[in-house]
Amino acid sequence: MSIAVALDDLAGVLADRPLVYLVTTDGTRAKVVQVHPHMVDALVHMEVGAGSLVRVATHPDVVLVAPPVTVDPGSLTLLIDAVVHAVEEQHLVLRPTSAVLHRRAAP
Repeated sequence: MSIAVALDDLAGVLADRPLVYLVTTDGTRAKVVQVHPHMVDALVHMEVGAGSLVRVATHPDVVLVAPPVTVDPGSLTLLIDAVVHAVEEQHLVLRPTSAVLHRRAAP
């Protein structure tokens, strides 16, 4: 089950998530790194390393994954699909295209 998150509501939902992962690809393999994003004017900003910058230069579609904040079985993971909007040195700016809260699979 997924619950759509309106992009207008994303800043508030993301602010409640202390742990966020950025998923990038080089076209064959995924790379996952922990990031500390914040939203400004509907765009997601974060600092990243050189490896992530190389990957997004050729594959600008990314995913942000924010696990549940509790271990409660009803807790939901935040998934954000986004595209790279701008790159400034080690700073990435993403434009979210969709977001959902997703429940974990049944055991």
